[in-house]
Amino acid sequence: MTRTHVLNSTGDERCDAIVLDVQAAFDEHLPGRVLGCYLRGSRAAGNAVEGSDLDLLIVFADRFSGLEEFERAQAVCESCARSSPILLEIMLIGENRLYDDTALDAALDLKLTCRPLFGADIRDTLTEFESTTYVRNVIHTPY
Repeated sequence: MTRTHVLNSTGDERCDAIVLDVQAAFDEHLPGRVLGCYLRGSRAAGNAVEGSDLDLLIVFADRFSGLEEFERAQAVCESCARSSPILLEIMLIGENRLYDDTALDAALDLKLTCRPLFGADIRDTLTEFESTTYVRNVIHTPY
């Protein structure tokens, strides 16, 4: 699937073009595996400045099929980062991890601070979080 535009602009045409390149690379090397790509960080928050990096979160459908697939995905990320004219940081996660209590911080970050760029928007499917559970998880306080 080749897309000519992102679902939501990053606010920078150069970054939008990089996102489309990232999508094309994953479509080529891991077809059908990316569920969605989300904008993170300062660009998602709307407070990017000149020189800000481009932070992406790529959610794989279900889970990685194994270490080999994860390593291939990491290699695609590294290749995209090397060819990007803007510092590009890509975080990878399997969809199933977003529903796991041990990844509560990642799920909450996705739900509250990220914007979809391509693929499915699963933020509404993530459960609501109780603030005390979140704080306990993030700061690792024994209970």
